[in-house]
Amino acid sequence: MLRMGMRMTKANSTLAETWVKKAIAGGVIRDDADLAKISYLASGQIINQNPLAYWMLNSDYILANGNSNPEGGKYDKVFIDYLKATNDPRLPVISVVYVNGKASNDPSIQKGMAHNIANTKPSDFVTYSEPNQNTLLKLSAPMLVLTNAEVNFYLAEAALRGWYTTETAANLYALGTRAALRQWSLYGSDGVISDANINAYVTAQALKTGTVAAQMEQIHTQFWVSVFPNSQEVFLNWRRTGYPALVPNNYAGNITGGQIFRRMLYPATEENLNAENYYKVVAAQGTNEFMTRIWLDKQ
Repeated sequence: MLRMGMRMTKANSTLAETWVKKAIAGGVIRDDADLAKISYLASGQIINQNPLAYWMLNSDYILANGNSNPEGGKYDKVFIDYLKATNDPRLPVISVVYVNGKASNDPSIQKGMAHNIANTKPSDFVTYSEPNQNTLLKLSAPMLVLTNAEVNFYLAEAALRGWYTTETAANLYALGTRAALRQWSLYGSDGVISDANINAYVTAQALKTGTVAAQMEQIHTQFWVSVFPNSQEVFLNWRRTGYPALVPNNYAGNITGGQIFRRMLYPATEENLNAENYYKVVAAQGTNEFMTRIWLDKQ
């Protein structure tokens, strides 16, 4: 309810406030032990294995050599540069570079690949960062559905909006950041971040004083790295808030006019096999194009 209430902030702020307050009054996740997750197994039937890890392994990373995966199988430069610039202790947890055929999570050598390269693999492809086999690509890795961290970031936003006055935005933001670092321990021993590193990062990334807009940007930029690898929630939150402030990749021949796409397309099979409902939805929502905004995406 809290998440969905926040979805509505641009579409209907009054209704959003009503449901956010209702959710908070009813009780939201404020403890790591209460987060919603799906657990998986490393062996046995494929259906019992983490589907994201299974898909990534079999489409890109199964050979674990840093070079045989397709050209898209690397972290983006914007993401890795941000983690390095902020000395984020999650970097060695989620990222590796293959050196002489072996994975290294040394933060100093992590490097994201620019998203405006040509359509062929660069000659130094192997030197770019990709997901860590011992955390993100584990078939037994959990899928985190709704976490203590995400909830605290929403509460921090609610505090800035004046919808929640029991705690300060700064404290809630810190609690969310701290929980986001702790939750990597759910991926096993390779995901554990020391208390010292957590404390140092939370202190360095404390919510700055300033305008509400500046604080919103800081909260939701931290949301971006803290909710990873839940790309669906990151994308939804970016469309609602505009944070992080990303620069479009305006390459030759792109079909969005050099803008970041706003939605996924309905597949042709939907139009062919479910035409009546497909055209009703298109009439209500807008054309089936990448730049057609969905209901929550108002700015």
